[in-house]
Amino acid sequence: MPEITLDDLLALPQSELLLPGRMNRKDIYLAGVSIDTRTIKPNKVFWAIKGERFDGHDFIEAAAEKGAALAVVEKKKIKKLTKIAFPLLLVEDSLKALQQFAAAHRRKFDFPVVALTGSNGKTTTKEMIASILQRKLNVLKTEGNLNNHIGCPLTLLKFSSENEVAIIEIATNHPGEIRTLTKIVQPEQALVTNIGGAHLAYFASEEELAAEKLSLFDEMTGDLIYRNMDDPWIASYQSTGKRLIDYGWNEKAQVRGRILDMDDKGCGAFRLNDVVDIRLGVAGWHNVKNALTAAAVALQFGFSEHEIADALASYRGFDRRMQVLERAGIIIVNDAYNANALSMQAAFDTVAAMRIKGRCIYALGDMLELGKNSVKIHYGVLLAALQSGANRILTLGENFYAASARLKKEQHAIVENYSDREELAKRLNELLKPGDLLLLKGSRGMEMEKVLEKLDKA
Repeated sequence: MPEITLDDLLALPQSELLLPGRMNRKDIYLAGVSIDTRTIKPNKVFWAIKGERFDGHDFIEAAAEKGAALAVVEKKKIKKLTKIAFPLLLVEDSLKALQQFAAAHRRKFDFPVVALTGSNGKTTTKEMIASILQRKLNVLKTEGNLNNHIGCPLTLLKFSSENEVAIIEIATNHPGEIRTLTKIVQPEQALVTNIGGAHLAYFASEEELAAEKLSLFDEMTGDLIYRNMDDPWIASYQSTGKRLIDYGWNEKAQVRGRILDMDDKGCGAFRLNDVVDIRLGVAGWHNVKNALTAAAVALQFGFSEHEIADALASYRGFDRRMQVLERAGIIIVNDAYNANALSMQAAFDTVAAMRIKGRCIYALGDMLELGKNSVKIHYGVLLAALQSGANRILTLGENFYAASARLKKEQHAIVENYSDREELAKRLNELLKPGDLLLLKGSRGMEMEKVLEKLDKA
């Protein structure tokens, strides 16, 4: 029995099915939803979405050639599409229809759904939670970056009767986005990892950003909130009628962590509820907090502290997120997946605690989407980098270049600015010696991992 049926699709408001020739509705079998003809499989529903660079309506024939069962299209495109001998479901707005369809599909299932958002650490926290829960449960989780207004619905449409819990990541870069997505996801449990200066280009203030993140708690369907007591914005959240599981380094927290130490590779350890010590296999003090967050969730699902410790000790990170490599005697901390001020500071704290024989060299790419205060924030990050003990800081991008103009003369001797990855990599190849540590970090759009690729060829 398929999880998604034609009757489900026909239940969409103001939808209309067009069948070619003598084709019968009974001839249509559905095997999921796709918005990408490059990866679509036979019997999938092709959902034509208009994005920033492409319009899915231009690829309907390609979807048909690859065996798609039908396409969901907008009625205003009907004149262009009537010549296509392929089943079409007409809707007013294909994105809105996708979100409505996903919300309806989610309501078919009564297993727990945990939703999380935050300025930093949400993807790693999601992965840590899943790595623990999947030891006993069938877990469905957000894959890759499917955490926005399109990705979240696509994730929900993967719900099946085999699943026992879902961990859904929700992201935002515009006011109101989390509120909208939470209504679609309908989570019973929710958490916000932390709140800081991410995507400030789209928010008037940090207060507005905090309200956006915390709207996850306001709009959730269930009543179980995991509250990070070490973040002032989250710790001050109050709501009647909801259960609060407080976690943090504070002794009064229901789920308590006690920081222990960090090893030579930057992997931290902590004590959970004064029951068990957990040594992580991923670098960073911030990942210790992510692990404590995951432990708080797992405890509510009936896992013991020792079971949690065993799962977290075996957890390994993934590409470009505090990934520690060694090349020709040089330690490389590849944290190039993304960046904002909070995650920059977390990276500096981590490498500062690592024991190395040589120098500490940072290659930092611009932090994007920070709005009118961008140069000021970049200047603050440069100061934090200098205070962390970096021997040399190489930057890439206009924001760091503008920020470095505010530095004192003696600080300028440590900071170098580049506008080209090739030149930056060339300089790193000249600088780096065995025993040195290199930190690579920047916003996703800066693609700092490409600098690493240049180093590999050197």
